[in-house]
Amino acid sequence: MNLNDLPDEVLEQIFDHLDLYELKLASLVCRRWAKVTFSGRRMDRVWFLLCGATWKTLLNIKRPYRNIHQLGFRSKAPFKRLSRFLQTLKLPVRRLKVGNGLTLEELRLILLEVPELQDLCIAIGIKFPIPDSPRPFPQVLTKLKCLKLDRYQSNLFDCFRMNVANLQSLYMSCGIESDLEIWRYVSGQLKLAHVYWFYPTYFFQFFELTFPHLEDLTIKEPGYGTTEKKASSRSHDFFRRHSLLRRLSVDFTIPVEWIRSITRHCAELTYLYLFVMNMEEGILESLTQLTKLRHLSFLRHSKECSYLNRSQYTKLDTKLFRGAIKSLESVELEMYPTRVFLENLFEAAPQLNSLEIKTIYDDFADQIALDFEFICEKFSCLRRLELDVRKQVS
Repeated sequence: MNLNDLPDEVLEQIFDHLDLYELKLASLVCRRWAKVTFSGRRMDRVWFLLCGATWKTLLNIKRPYRNIHQLGFRSKAPFKRLSRFLQTLKLPVRRLKVGNGLTLEELRLILLEVPELQDLCIAIGIKFPIPDSPRPFPQVLTKLKCLKLDRYQSNLFDCFRMNVANLQSLYMSCGIESDLEIWRYVSGQLKLAHVYWFYPTYFFQFFELTFPHLEDLTIKEPGYGTTEKKASSRSHDFFRRHSLLRRLSVDFTIPVEWIRSITRHCAELTYLYLFVMNMEEGILESLTQLTKLRHLSFLRHSKECSYLNRSQYTKLDTKLFRGAIKSLESVELEMYPTRVFLENLFEAAPQLNSLEIKTIYDDFADQIALDFEFICEKFSCLRRLELDVRKQVS
């Protein structure tokens, strides 16, 4: 027996374990594999980029695409192309990203073509002036679960107000009063909240809201003036009210009170993404209380700080871990760790299977070879190791 003797059902189970690149390679083997690889639920991972393809190509597509990304600025008549393409698809579209080139009315007509849509992203640059009080779209997106509005297009939300009964995920800014009102309006139903940008006044008011079902929170780019002192005094209680959080991403320096509140109240966390700098030794020791934590990331890049020197890195490393994190599977760093950090990490999570270290600058290059040898020797469970080296190293 060889692979060609296996029924399609068995091949599908094999292909379910491949990533997109591997699926593409498998699809080149023969026509049968090409049909099986990109079919069924595997198509949920594939996006069709509607950009530059000829009409003949669009009308002859046979794969059952469900996720469409339209880039209008690279094609002529973007509305006509997108509308015609949606009509040729064999299966209903589940996810749609629309970019430049559409008017508000054209967007309305496009949405009539995708009644089964569950995920909609409105990218920056759509060329329509949105009125102060936009007319709501007809209630056609009854299955819409995820809405992504670029940081400059939050006033478009009123167009979707009739279609958000089942909304569970919202990507949007919180830079003006109307943005805060939108977050308040949907707070009772969201499981995921992704805030692109805050204005200081609304930063604090946002953290006074309660999202009873919230499981995933990402906070990016707080505006100038959101100091640690103010944030800690007004917002750390947010985590006590949101004990269901499973994923948390914070892209600015967080106050000590936040860390303590997170580790005390968010016992369900499996994913934690933090920006940390110049913290006192032992502050992150409480992370060992998160017994379900599987992924941990430490950020270096932030709006608050573009450049760090070596002394600022080493302040994080001395007493970062003081206990085992038996559930931890992967660690991502946007800084170069000292040997002390690696030794502490090994003591806390010897079972680590994925380690990613980004942005290794010249002043650390001499140490890379020794630390790489230490990683390979100690972390025997690693299945994935990625180092972003910006200097040639022996």
